[in-house]
Amino acid sequence: MLQTFDKSIDYFALLGVHFDADETIVKKGYRKMARRYHPDVSQLDDATSRFQEVANAYEVLTKFRDDYVRARKTHLTTEQWVKDRREREASRPQSHSRNQQSQTQSQQSANQGYNFYKDYQRHTDSSGHSSQNQSQNHRQYRQEEFDFDDKKSKHSSDNAHSDTIFGRRLAPIDGKDRVVEYPLTLRYAIRLLKNGVFHLPGLQVQMRFDRRALEGKRFRLSGLGYKGLFGGKSGDFIVKFDVKVQTERFHLNGADIIASYQVPEILLTEGNILSLDSPAGRIEWAVETEKLKQQPVVFKGLGLPEDRVHPAGNLLATIQSY
Repeated sequence: MLQTFDKSIDYFALLGVHFDADETIVKKGYRKMARRYHPDVSQLDDATSRFQEVANAYEVLTKFRDDYVRARKTHLTTEQWVKDRREREASRPQSHSRNQQSQTQSQQSANQGYNFYKDYQRHTDSSGHSSQNQSQNHRQYRQEEFDFDDKKSKHSSDNAHSDTIFGRRLAPIDGKDRVVEYPLTLRYAIRLLKNGVFHLPGLQVQMRFDRRALEGKRFRLSGLGYKGLFGGKSGDFIVKFDVKVQTERFHLNGADIIASYQVPEILLTEGNILSLDSPAGRIEWAVETEKLKQQPVVFKGLGLPEDRVHPAGNLLATIQSY
């Protein structure tokens, strides 16, 4: 079965609950951590990345709980076994020459393996680029490959040859696409539009974020889905955003935000400073009674932010007294 999680990560700990906690406790832990690190609430600099880690942990424990728990227990047992063996070997007296000879041969083999790796590194770096530059180029390639799924996806095979077992060649098996939908509030979507990027939880990859994400479009990142087997191509990672563009007080009309406010009549006097909240930020407005007669009141540039193609939208506010 293809793994959809990292067994070395304790997803239960990320949600602040004990290992193998039941579904009810996991859900409570997720809600608590989501409120703590939500970018609209938290003042931490890394609130966005922590919130995405919490969301990814909850997704794993919701969809792949049983497989993850088994893999995690096996991983912890293996780590403890290796640790105990190293401690026993370190405390064992080295009195026999045969043991010393065996250790010398093992060390030589290890050194040969290390030198082979170094030779491989020199071979791969012979083009004049450092390993760090290659890693950056690879990440850039991944980011540039992202596109809408109405265009043909392009990615190469993970391995150039098929694997063999007992001398028998196995047919390549392509990996499947992974489809993920991220729910977003309109306020958070506007913040992402200003930044221009969205960090994918668990992948350490960022993708471009623009107004097309608010239109229900699907984005495709080539080769980042489930891995193929025996030389087969990896699937694609397909992203969709579910943005709540219509609420009781706000909704979108193109790039404009349509807002409705109920304000005490005593505050709607000429020149009084009125504080209004909107998805694009808080507005401090000196009341103009003439504009109140010509509803809605237009606040320019306080709709969706501008991008490379579209100008900024406006906030159209209907202000009523009570």
